[in-house]
Amino acid sequence: MKLGRAILLRIVVALVATGVWWWLGARHAGIVSRPEHPADRFMTLIWFMATGVIWFVTLGWPALVAWGESWGSLFWGSDASMEVRPQFSIAEARVKQGRYAEAIVEYRKAAAQFPGEVTPHLRMAELLLERCDDPEGAIAELEAAMGIATTDDASAMIRHRLADLYVAQRGDRAAARRLMEEIQQQFPNTKHAKAAAERLGRLEGK
Repeated sequence: MKLGRAILLRIVVALVATGVWWWLGARHAGIVSRPEHPADRFMTLIWFMATGVIWFVTLGWPALVAWGESWGSLFWGSDASMEVRPQFSIAEARVKQGRYAEAIVEYRKAAAQFPGEVTPHLRMAELLLERCDDPEGAIAELEAAMGIATTDDASAMIRHRLADLYVAQRGDRAAARRLMEEIQQQFPNTKHAKAAAERLGRLEGK
């Protein structure tokens, strides 16, 4: 309803502006009064062009803008439809400062705020393993990340990291084999399945 009223208003404005413009032309410039006169024919052309500008400004340009926005949203999406992506600047600042425990706290907050995001869990696992000497904590974070990974690459990568820790920290080769078998089952006939098969061969001593 509002859109229809806006269009109607623009049409009225264009008609009024056109009427005033042509009234001024007929009254003061003498256009159309002597169509055979070259100067008048030129002025008539100018008036026609100016009339086109009036209609373009009042109707054409707004229509082009609306059309461009509708097509742009197909590719970029509107601000309202964009998913908010987590920012980890505070946590990363703590890492650069060597304050790893505080960084883990910040990442844990991010994990709670964005429960579908794997990055906080991966970063916590890295810090727990390399900076805090807590391999079991790292395993727990990788297991959490494995449960929410949404891409083939992320899922396979997390399973490989977990397999490393299961073998290195627990000596659990059977758990590592299960992870490789899961990759083969979930992503058959892919590069991930091929890499898992090669690793299974090494785990089984082939």
